[in-house]
Amino acid sequence: MSIWDAITGKSSKRAAENAGRAYADGVASATKTQKQGTQRAQDWINNSTATQIKNIEDTQRYLHDNVWTPTAGNISGNINAGFGDAATEIRNTRDRIQGYFNPMLQLGNQANDLYGRFIGLQGADAAKMAASEFAGNDPGIGYRLDMIRRQAERAANASGNIGGVRAEMALNRSQNELLSNDYQNYLTRLENAASRGGQYAGQLAGYDASLGNQLAGLSVGRGQALAQNDARHAEALSNLYGGSPIATGQLARWQGATNADIERGNTQALTGFTMTGANNAAQTEMAKGAADQAGLNNMLKIAGLAVSAATGMPTGLGGGATTTPGTKANGGWSTTTTPQNNSWFGSWFS
Repeated sequence: MSIWDAITGKSSKRAAENAGRAYADGVASATKTQKQGTQRAQDWINNSTATQIKNIEDTQRYLHDNVWTPTAGNISGNINAGFGDAATEIRNTRDRIQGYFNPMLQLGNQANDLYGRFIGLQGADAAKMAASEFAGNDPGIGYRLDMIRRQAERAANASGNIGGVRAEMALNRSQNELLSNDYQNYLTRLENAASRGGQYAGQLAGYDASLGNQLAGLSVGRGQALAQNDARHAEALSNLYGGSPIATGQLARWQGATNADIERGNTQALTGFTMTGANNAAQTEMAKGAADQAGLNNMLKIAGLAVSAATGMPTGLGGGATTTPGTKANGGWSTTTTPQNNSWFGSWFS
């Protein structure tokens, strides 16, 4: 820095400009840092919100895929398996019962068929054939007929009527009565066997109806259980996804409020920086103006010195205000005497 720069105020002006630039740079750097910090904070808030929303969605997806849907499927599977086991046991029970009744049913059916043929339900020819086969179907008839014949022979021997017509007629009558009685008894046995077959069929039908009702009840119960399971599954999924908009909305509200707070703080900080920069710029301009004024004053003093040196008269810019020529006595300029009372020109720059 030269003395001339100091006299003209250029140095002071340059210092004020440097200080102003430094302060402006500081304000600009602080503003940039503030904006970057604000952006990072908002990025963190936005990323955090997005992460939380993703976590909610991932949790929903996990619960849907790995908890609620498999659980509902397992429950439905257990319901169906239980129904299948129970239905199988009911059917097996029906088969066992039917196995117990089948021989009696078969016997009753056969007796009913044979009885129908005897009484002509299947036609006259079938009735004749059944009657002709009657003796062959009952092996005891031949024995009883033989016993009657022997009894008749003994009676004939006792009465001396062997080979007589009367003896023959008595034998025929006895045999016919035996055959008639045996025939009626046989029909009665057939009727009773057929009736018992009908009773067995009725009992078996009752068991079938009861077991059928049980199967129907199982089917209804299974349908109700499956419907309830589906309803619980739907309710669980509804609760799972129904809470998502609420949670997402709360996150969005928190995100917006937080970003607004950050932006409000950022605006306040930037406003402060702007006002500080404006004040600094004003102070810098004032300092520059003061430096210019000081330089002007110094230049005026130098001009006064020049005029005083040329005319030998004080200018009023120095130490005195007199308009008379300077003398040693009044402290003015003298070519032979040192100015008094600090009125020499060098003191004007002190």
